[in-house]
Amino acid sequence: MLATLLSDFTLIQNELLAQKKPFLFGKEFAVYQYDAVVFYDMENEVIFYANKQFEKDFGYTVQDLAQLNYNMLPLIHGEDRVHFAAWLNTFSISIETQQGIQYFRIVDKQANAEVCSITIKRLHNYYCSIQFNNLSTYKQIILKDYTISLDSKIIELSRSNRELEDFAYIASHDLQEPLRQINTFGQKLMKKFSDQLDEDGKRYLQQLMHVSVRMRQVIDSLLEFSKIEPLPKIPEKVDLHALIKEVLEQLELNIDEHAADILLQQLPTIEGDKVQLFQLFLNLIGNAIKFKSADRPLHINITIYKIPASANPESGLLAGIQYCQLDLTDNGIGFDQEDAEHIFRLFHRLHDKKSYPGTGIGLSTCKKIVQQHKGVIAAKGELNKGAVFTIILPENQ
Repeated sequence: MLATLLSDFTLIQNELLAQKKPFLFGKEFAVYQYDAVVFYDMENEVIFYANKQFEKDFGYTVQDLAQLNYNMLPLIHGEDRVHFAAWLNTFSISIETQQGIQYFRIVDKQANAEVCSITIKRLHNYYCSIQFNNLSTYKQIILKDYTISLDSKIIELSRSNRELEDFAYIASHDLQEPLRQINTFGQKLMKKFSDQLDEDGKRYLQQLMHVSVRMRQVIDSLLEFSKIEPLPKIPEKVDLHALIKEVLEQLELNIDEHAADILLQQLPTIEGDKVQLFQLFLNLIGNAIKFKSADRPLHINITIYKIPASANPESGLLAGIQYCQLDLTDNGIGFDQEDAEHIFRLFHRLHDKKSYPGTGIGLSTCKKIVQQHKGVIAAKGELNKGAVFTIILPENQ
């Protein structure tokens, strides 16, 4: 019987020939010389060959297999045995050559369970080869290659970002001078030759000067956007309550003009960049004032919530880190919720620039600042009802 034989290939071959069973495994040895593989007799349910790679990967010698009565099942994790036996049975009931791949846990000689990709190939009658690929080994190789690839991509991306920032900065500076000249000469033309221009001529010249001023505002905004840099390794402590008080002082004339009522909860101190955070809340509160409703007095509420370190309520947050959530709620003109994802894009505008002037860069700047602080910003709106801007920031960087 095959179960009484050791894995001496010559003895097995002679035994098979003596039983007048065709031996068709010669080519398989060349294929599997670098993979862990056993040859299995499904009729007698015994392993009759295991190559050296199998011993190297899982630690089982010929003597170990003999103690297991050359049975496959003791090598399979207990919870996987029923499934494996059923799968193996599908190969024993068919005469035709078959091949299949599934994943099972193999228990090595040290009792470690290794997830393996197992390939069964029907060879002849009741004989099959069973090939094992230890996924942890492949995972280490893939992870190493992935890490090298990722590092190179990070270097490449950092270089590309620097080039884009340099381009934006240089291009913006180079555009400033011609725009100043357009505006200067436009003013001179208006002052010296306005009496020689008809109404259309004056209107065209005024439009030209207006466009040059607007273009300069866009360039200034782009420059501010390009200057937003990653936080320093040792960020400063920023008192958010005091910082927003400073923002409100800067917007005092605008607040008084629109009779805005602003309620501010006591806010915490966090780590970050004070200049960037000042710009963040200046843009958000300024927008809330700009987009007030003409039908009702403007109310703005700034509230704070603590997010437990064990929670992970928003995509992009990390478990185990203490976050604070600031909600800036207004009762202005609001927006359609379908536009919530688009309003943070560069130059995206929901309203015409005549009614609501601006460059369309403010909210993009806000998003970039929040991302530099490893936080999340989101918006919810209801048309003609108001909007809520939610900013979630880690207390410590």
